[in-house]
Amino acid sequence: MFLNDPDKPDMKDQLSEVIAQHKSGGCISAQVTALAAVITIAIVYGAPVEVICKALKNIACPSLSLDHGMKNRSCADGISRIIELQFYRNGQTR
Repeated sequence: MFLNDPDKPDMKDQLSEVIAQHKSGGCISAQVTALAAVITIAIVYGAPVEVICKALKNIACPSLSLDHGMKNRSCADGISRIIELQFYRNGQTR
């Protein structure tokens, strides 16, 4: 889900791009791809990861899903949780 820019070794452990796909295809897949692109743009322009995650967390849709025992209320909610896990695992402060 995350890619780092190999041309910027100083960003080796920082979140620099979000890549996301939805396995069902169709419109939902396009929406998830678009959401990932907007998150990437926000990160590139300096939006704090905490602010991005807070905005996406707990957005709900009718299709509740479970991923490794974690309840995701929507694709946006699931993406925010994964970003937080990666972000805090690497000890980032931006």
